[in-house]
Amino acid sequence: MQAGNYTVLLALLFEVETSARVTTFRVRHQPMLKVLTIIGLVVALAMLVIFAADAFAGWPFQSASPTMDYGFMVASLLLGYVSVTTLRELP
Repeated sequence: MQAGNYTVLLALLFEVETSARVTTFRVRHQPMLKVLTIIGLVVALAMLVIFAADAFAGWPFQSASPTMDYGFMVASLLLGYVSVTTLRELP
């Protein structure tokens, strides 16, 4: 791809404002960003429920690796935190 093609692609995805010193990009598709953020929150909640159930009740993986269960629970909490903070920042 040549430089001109990148400019067209950026113009399709973002509103571009250029001054002498600063180029500002504003995302055009705000509803899609909110939907993807909410999907991340749902995935985080699903991961938390599944791996907490496995760690404490032995279902669905028969507690094959408690270390993995706790690691995935921490990862799901981090994903949930990132999703919530991103959702708060979106207009």
